[in-house]
Amino acid sequence: MHVKFGLSQAEFTSLVDAQDYKTLEEKLRGALKAEKIREGDFQQCYDWLKKTASMNGKSL
Repeated sequence: MHVKFGLSQAEFTSLVDAQDYKTLEEKLRGALKAEKIREGDFQQCYDWLKKTASMNGKSL
């Protein structure tokens, strides 16, 4: 999944572990804007990000 965010596995894991969902959202939106991912992939990742943040008491 990290590729869809435009991040290396280590960067992605670090941000997830730190619960830095805002930065992950920014990276995901950047990948969509740069046309590195499709709208469907964006929505799938965004839904996962939103759900993960919510499960950890955070919001986007």
